[in-house]
Amino acid sequence: MIIFAVAMPPLINGQTVANSKVVEEVRNSKIKFIVYDIGPGTWLGLFYHLLRVFRILRAICGIFGFYYKREKFSVYYVYESGLGYLYNLILVSVARFLSAEKIYMHHHTSEHTLRKSKRFDFLKRAAGMRLHNIFLSCKMANNVRDLYDDGVSYSILENYSIVSRPENLSVSWCGGKIVIGYISNITYEKGFSQVLEVFSSLRKNRINFELRIAGPYKSDKIGRELKYLSEEFFDQFFYYGPIYGAEKEKFYSDCDILLFPSRYKYEAQPLVVLESLAHGKPCISSDAGYCREILDNIKGLPVVPVENYTSDTVKIIKQICASPDAYFDVATQCHERFIYMLKRSKINMSELLDEFSNI
Repeated sequence: MIIFAVAMPPLINGQTVANSKVVEEVRNSKIKFIVYDIGPGTWLGLFYHLLRVFRILRAICGIFGFYYKREKFSVYYVYESGLGYLYNLILVSVARFLSAEKIYMHHHTSEHTLRKSKRFDFLKRAAGMRLHNIFLSCKMANNVRDLYDDGVSYSILENYSIVSRPENLSVSWCGGKIVIGYISNITYEKGFSQVLEVFSSLRKNRINFELRIAGPYKSDKIGRELKYLSEEFFDQFFYYGPIYGAEKEKFYSDCDILLFPSRYKYEAQPLVVLESLAHGKPCISSDAGYCREILDNIKGLPVVPVENYTSDTVKIIKQICASPDAYFDVATQCHERFIYMLKRSKINMSELLDEFSNI
């Protein structure tokens, strides 16, 4: 029995999408499991933590239930940054105390993998020999092994397997106007300021382009900026709001180039970059998290330091869009990279299911 104590939709982010995919694959494999949603849903502020505490307690009660019925069980959860670490510590302590067969820790943040973290080190020791890590890439696994200098039991499960492939793929650009896209939870940490700087610089360079932005925002200041720019540059700056499903697919299909100038310190393997590759769209990314590992093999699409993002991005756009042939070459590499990694990710998923089956 696998006990999933994880955040699930309706809250939509990379972590909940990945959790849903793993649960779906486990269900299809007929492995026994139960899910305890420990996420906050769409609540904010005080209710966020009250709901989380309630759901954590419910998950703990569920774990106790299997223990008292003397059923073998393992616990699966996601490593969290910030205050979420306390919830991790509670779950791990309970799972170990009640003799869980395995404690699966899925890593969706680089907080503790790109630099040593005393908190993760303590959590790892609290889990003991029962811990089995699930990393997003070989590089992440190697980083952890090097930083913490000990044997690590782990599987690899890259995010490629949770990205849907478009039905109608086009990797061509006919010349003329360049459609540039930015889709994200819109925050300054996720690079909103850099996007505006790129917009301004492209205008100064008299590039024939338009900028399309999609995603939710929480900051009133960002809301005012989006409203002002949409009205002031009504033929060149477009804000679509939060988009999902078919609208999101169309957004990617209609864009020629995507921007991902994230400064988020816990960035790992962002879905936006992977979704861009799936659609055969060049994504100009900062070097946050493991973005370099994703894009390093694509010629003509370098990963850029966030401090040089504006100037480097303008140069890259000029190079990629120097001609339809130049664009086609980079876009084709993007899609081929995704297909290769998707195949590898499916093998990873199969190996993880085997790991679950062998408990």
